Amino acid sequence: MKPKGWIIVALAAGLSAGASTCALASSRVLDLQSALELRRTEVSGAQERLSPVREAALRDIGQALGARIGFAERSREIIALLDQRAGDLDERFDFGRLVIGNNVLPPVISESRDAVTIEANTMRVAGIIYRIDEPARFALPTPTWRNWLYLGLDPTPAKAPDLVGSLPATPQEQAYWQQMVRQGYEMGRQQAQETFELNMALLKRTHDGMRRYYDLWARGVVSAPVVASAHSIVRHEDESTIAVGDTLLRITAPATFTKPDNWRPLDAALQE
Repeated sequence: MKPKGWIIVALAAGLSAGASTCALASSRVLDLQSALELRRTEVSGAQERLSPVREAALRDIGQALGARIGFAERSREIIALLDQRAGDLDERFDFGRLVIGNNVLPPVISESRDAVTIEANTMRVAGIIYRIDEPARFALPTPTWRNWLYLGLDPTPAKAPDLVGSLPATPQEQAYWQQMVRQGYEMGRQQAQETFELNMALLKRTHDGMRRYYDLWARGVVSAPVVASAHSIVRHEDESTIAVGDTLLRITAPATFTKPDNWRPLDAALQE
């Protein structure tokens, strides 16, 4: 479940009117309204119905253009909202507090409750299952929530198609074009929203999993990763390069679950 206040709803976008009715250069930035009004300058007479070839061309280009506009627009909205809440996010997802030492991020441990496994003649019920999903790793610089929540979002504005011949040229084509652009626009906004929600879920899973490691480590349920270091005054990279004061850090033993004999209640662990 997402934290209260983090369900981001779609914002009503101000659509500018008065887009040019002539063929637009590919360098022109588009919003939804200007994309809907795109058409060729040389408009031909009316026709009863679209040919399958023209319909397919208008559909592919119109949906792709609308999706690009919608994705970029929703990306800008999401990024703006994230920037407004940057202070809260810095506090909520502070990975700097989780670093073990020598820039080592702890492992990510997931938790499943009341897990049931059924086979032909057996059924197994586990109260809690812990799993190390990601091992401890070096990270420099220490990551922030931005490494997750900005991933995949693209606020770059869409531009007009390069091929003028792909634009609608009759009232029937214009109506169909607008329908396809709107469909693509909604799909693009939805894709950006789903990208953000997936990023948020992954961020929460990673951060909560690292915090869970510390809870289990305090109870003796999981061991700490072992980091070994080797120092050398001078190391020869090759005939033309040397490294002075070289230090090599390596995780020589990953975090693993311990035997139950070593476990202790959390209250006792906190008093030590």
